[in-house]
Amino acid sequence: MKKKEIWLEATQLLKSPAGHKSGIGYFTENLIKNLLNTYKEYDYKIVGNIFVNKIKPKVVAGKKGHDLLLTRYIPSKIWNKAVIMGILPNIDLLYKGSPDLVINFDFARVPVSRNIKTITVIHDLAYVVFPGYTEKKNLSNLRKVVPNSIKKSTRIVAVSESTKKDLIELFSLGSEKIDVVYNAVDQNKFYPTKLSDKVKIKYGIPEKYFLYLGNIEPRKNIKGIIEAYTGLPDKITNEYKLVLAGGRGWNQDEINNALNRSTKKDNIIFTGYIDDADKPEIYSGSDIFLFPSHYEGFGLPILEAMACEVPVITAKNSSLKEVAGNAALYVDSKRPKELTEAIIKIVENKNIRNDLVKKGTLRAKEFSWKKSAAQMNESIKKAIKL
Repeated sequence: MKKKEIWLEATQLLKSPAGHKSGIGYFTENLIKNLLNTYKEYDYKIVGNIFVNKIKPKVVAGKKGHDLLLTRYIPSKIWNKAVIMGILPNIDLLYKGSPDLVINFDFARVPVSRNIKTITVIHDLAYVVFPGYTEKKNLSNLRKVVPNSIKKSTRIVAVSESTKKDLIELFSLGSEKIDVVYNAVDQNKFYPTKLSDKVKIKYGIPEKYFLYLGNIEPRKNIKGIIEAYTGLPDKITNEYKLVLAGGRGWNQDEINNALNRSTKKDNIIFTGYIDDADKPEIYSGSDIFLFPSHYEGFGLPILEAMACEVPVITAKNSSLKEVAGNAALYVDSKRPKELTEAIIKIVENKNIRNDLVKKGTLRAKEFSWKKSAAQMNESIKKAIKL
């Protein structure tokens, strides 16, 4: 019997600079690799658009050669606009193939001919729940793309039960059409390790610090982190600096204003982008990981920090309790004082710290890409009715 042919739409991977993958990029790459390695009953091809200024890769997420169906000479603006407006040619015609299923990993379902099944991954619905925390251009694009993708896809994958709940409530979507496929953490990459002098110098990392790692943007509650740190006793801030690691996103005004108001701004370090290879060292070197985001579809940095044996403080909203379980301290993201108090608890009580580290290590092990690939395989089987 001929194998079912699955196309994996991976434009998300092709547009990320080397060493600067987004959370969606991690999800896409790791799911593809684990599907390829475990579920060999399918024929896979990776499809996508490499923007004009990018070098065409020889390997993408473990696939190479004739299994890469990549366009290179379509400018990114034209490709993105065509996807948003729904005028991109049917992808099976564009690449002259006949897949049984196309999996879209980044919100947008690319057009296909009528008999081809599709799965689309929805990572969060922040643009609906908190439109003020979404860049205006991106907000407009998502409002066009996501409802159309949800309507036309054979199945929808949510990255958490929280996102599934949002899909049901906000789009009146039947639960039977939605599958949950979790993010995970690669324990071969994220584990306790020594912070090297090389990495310290590269990013200006101090000896002792509290850490946030992720995009520097309003939804991540950077303002709240700065305010919480500013509210700590001098005894603590003299010993521990605050490291805010990640690329600067949109709308920096509220973050810059909070920094300028802080009486402890000289102790606050913005590193810029962190190369993927350096993240385990930066997690491991920190004393507490702070992730009090206002909303997350999943919250992968929580698991990465836990895998590196760092105690975590996060917010009690959206998917964050689903991810962290009993292995974190929880705060109201809108109350910086609660974050201040949680930091003090961990600093002053070694038993609390040790308990969080122990529970966090176990919690991180509950999420693996092998399990996630198994969840995606169940969705595949439902889509093509194996």
